[in-house]
Amino acid sequence: MRLGRRAAEASGRRLQRVHTGPFHDTRPFMDIRTLYLHGDGDTTRTTDSPVEGGIVWYDMDIDMDDDPTPALTGLGLPPHILESCLATRRFPETEAFAGGVLLHMPVRQQWNAPRATYLTLLMLAGKVVSLHRAPLPVTVKTAQRLTMGDAPHLGLARDLFLYLLEAVIETNIQNFVEARSHIEELSRTLDETPDAVGVDDILPFKRNVARLTVQHEEQFYCLTALQGIFAGGAPNAQRDPRLRDMLDTQAHLARSADRMEYRLRDMQQHCHYVMQERTEQRLRILTILSSIYMPLTLIAGIYGMNFKAMPELDWEYGYFAVLGLMAATAAGLLWFFRRRGWLG
Repeated sequence: MRLGRRAAEASGRRLQRVHTGPFHDTRPFMDIRTLYLHGDGDTTRTTDSPVEGGIVWYDMDIDMDDDPTPALTGLGLPPHILESCLATRRFPETEAFAGGVLLHMPVRQQWNAPRATYLTLLMLAGKVVSLHRAPLPVTVKTAQRLTMGDAPHLGLARDLFLYLLEAVIETNIQNFVEARSHIEELSRTLDETPDAVGVDDILPFKRNVARLTVQHEEQFYCLTALQGIFAGGAPNAQRDPRLRDMLDTQAHLARSADRMEYRLRDMQQHCHYVMQERTEQRLRILTILSSIYMPLTLIAGIYGMNFKAMPELDWEYGYFAVLGLMAATAAGLLWFFRRRGWLG
């Protein structure tokens, strides 16, 4: 009997829809989507019903108003694991329990998404359960690959569990490449037209990259803890090569995100430098204008005193001589400031 049917009978509430085969979105109902998988040669194919030695994948897309307790109760989870699945806390967690493993980690479908969706994965005997409180394209794409037969051979629940984690890491790589492309475009614009990019244009990129860095750290913590669980606490135990590759990729992404943060910091400092140069240039121009007008104002003030012996009163060419003196003073000051490099 399928999980959704047991949940509906146990809760006595509205029917929770259960699907086999391809995924479908049936909001506002809680969507428990089911795939029956069986390893066939080098690939994995889906079946219409459970087969001996196969795997069952339950993907639960939960609304905030939905109560997944009846569905999860049907899995026979320990109370503390059930409580962890129902909790809405936003921090990473990896825990082993009798009969399975719980992993709770953030997933960001878009590199500039302001908030990550936390994905909970349960690995049980012959079953894998994924829970998330917002639609996750990563689970939809994984299901499509499984349905189309594009997935590798998955003979155990552990294989499907790691395959889902590989899909999350693949999403991280795509997000990183997209973020790097946007930052390179911003850097190119800053080099070609510095006035077109300001500090306010760089700050959103810094916030988004910082969120990616935090997500990479939390995912790395989960994968490291999972590696210890799979090793069984033995210090010299052989590491799973798939998990080792994921850890190496995640560590590389974390270093790359750090480099992006450094680059954005350099771009921000460059913007501050351009703004400072622009301000200094304006102050320089104001200083030059003030320096020129101060002697001219002095000459005009003296000439405007109208004493009896002023040139205008007793000399026919006195007015033009004063204008010439003012022009010569202004020209001399301009030549001086230009020679000093204040006029660029």
